[in-house]
Amino acid sequence: MNDRHSPARSSGKARPVRWLILCASLFAAAGAQADCGGLRPASFRPQAPGMMNAVYVAGEPEAAMPRWPVIVGLWKFSFVAMGNPPPGPPDGTVVDFGYATWHADGTELMNSGARPPQSSNFCMGVWKETAPGTFRLNHYAASWTPDGSAFLGPANIKEEVTVSDGGRRYAGVFTIDQYDASGKTLLAHVQGNVSATRITMEGGGL
Repeated sequence: MNDRHSPARSSGKARPVRWLILCASLFAAAGAQADCGGLRPASFRPQAPGMMNAVYVAGEPEAAMPRWPVIVGLWKFSFVAMGNPPPGPPDGTVVDFGYATWHADGTELMNSGARPPQSSNFCMGVWKETAPGTFRLNHYAASWTPDGSAFLGPANIKEEVTVSDGGRRYAGVFTIDQYDASGKTLLAHVQGNVSATRITMEGGGL
């Protein structure tokens, strides 16, 4: 993530909105929109470079759990706009929400709740641990029109997050850059705060 963007965390109660509606009002001239945007067997040991041994234990003895980076697992997330100049979304606007899985092999999968499935609401990324408990994500989404009839262009989503509360939560900052179909012209930029809670066998997904 671009370290120049470090917006403060919003204290207001955000109201969810669809990214399509947000971009239709803010970037109508460009036609941009962007959001989106399992655990392995116990014998599996990730070999990806940059990963550090850390463990999240959910009600099980540590010896019974594989030693994965603490970010690994299923999360319920929310993107909240912060620090965007006009005509960007006001502070506190929820620009996306949904579920994300961070895999032990350094990849990530996101299910965006802010857009309909026909417009491509699954997207993927890669991540690395930059400090103990702190992670950087580089994520790409293929943005389509709401009816799924035309490709709009790639969106690049970046996050930098820190896991806290004993591995139960993470929080940090995000940016979304929406490009045209050529991938060369930037149509829209949004930044803000990301927060997430871990989903376990006991719940956490509602």
